[in-house]
Amino acid sequence: MNSDVFLQREMPHGQCVILRFGDGIDWSTHLTEAEAVFAEMLPLLRRHSFTAGRAALRMALRMAGTESGDLLPTERGGPNVQTGFSGSISHKDGLAAALATKGTQSTCGVDLEVVRAKRPDISRHVLTREELDADRELPAEERMRVLLLRFSLKEAIYKAIDPFVQRYVGFKEVRVTPQELGAADVEMLLPESDPELVVDAHWERFGEFILATARAERV
Repeated sequence: MNSDVFLQREMPHGQCVILRFGDGIDWSTHLTEAEAVFAEMLPLLRRHSFTAGRAALRMALRMAGTESGDLLPTERGGPNVQTGFSGSISHKDGLAAALATKGTQSTCGVDLEVVRAKRPDISRHVLTREELDADRELPAEERMRVLLLRFSLKEAIYKAIDPFVQRYVGFKEVRVTPQELGAADVEMLLPESDPELVVDAHWERFGEFILATARAERV
């Protein structure tokens, strides 16, 4: 495997590819002409992450069974993946993660986070009252670990459900409980005006990184 490929394998919600990017790593040959034109308009760091993200998603879509066309951003900001497939991208600290799956009835989402020794406590901004109560008695280090897991799972879920709801979804509109071995319990708290969805989420840790994935399907 190319040393610039951090991860390339099938996961519970689709095919996943994670690429390293930055100085000395060039994924531009994986772009279509339209993507290359779009990338040239971006600031340098954003250009690197965009290029690596599209390269990763193109590889993941190929693993899922299709040769992709232009993967330009939609009006909602996600990659415009052809009908019959779903794709999602996340970037963090020199890594670009992409998830792709085949199917017309479900969509996927991915989020990549890095585990840091010191992180700001954002629990009151991203956790429901029930989640706060559940974590209150945990030791500080474990509480921050669970907070990061919940945050990452929610990010992946929001990307997965966005094609259905087509709006910004607040952090407290979903309740997640990460379990051991990558499992996670998900409870959607969307208003009745939104479509009813079945959502599944999963997480894994790779060294200092946490990777969360999700799949959403309309009931």
